[in-house]
Amino acid sequence: MSLKKIILLQILASILLSCSGTLFSLYNFDYPLTDETAYSTSTNIAVKIPQGWYSVEDNECKCSVLWLVKNDLSASLIFNLITIDDETLKEISGSEVEKISGYNKLFVKAKLGKSFDGFFDEEIFEINGKKFAAYQYKDNEKRNIRVVVFKHKEKFYELAALQNGTTDPPELYKTQNTILTSIN
Repeated sequence: MSLKKIILLQILASILLSCSGTLFSLYNFDYPLTDETAYSTSTNIAVKIPQGWYSVEDNECKCSVLWLVKNDLSASLIFNLITIDDETLKEISGSEVEKISGYNKLFVKAKLGKSFDGFFDEEIFEINGKKFAAYQYKDNEKRNIRVVVFKHKEKFYELAALQNGTTDPPELYKTQNTILTSIN
């Protein structure tokens, strides 16, 4: 192939990539939702409850903002508020979600210590024009955990998907993405 053709192909590929501004997730977002809404009692976040799931109040430590559990107790979806100091807020202007996700990953790595096995299936995607950053890792019990970081009404959150049993991970992550479409 001639140099001119190679350069032309590179330019064409560059144009096509720059025009495709939509970022897609590894997982769909078409899990059926009910008409029932779960409301956080501590923040201004609310979501539709997926079919076969219910909302639970965190009575022990008030650690989560919103907590959803699958009816058979095989999986949980937990919303947590990410607290950020003013100095960090100044530093992250621009790619906020990606940078907060990076900080979040540092905390995960520190928490797991020597049992940390790395991150995988990292992604940046959009749903309904809102940007999300996701990553997966294995916890101390070697369960896959998928965390999605996002911003809602000037606050940052993480939505962690945890398997408590034999849940099909792709189905759980599809449910997780679908809930993100209903954030209100």
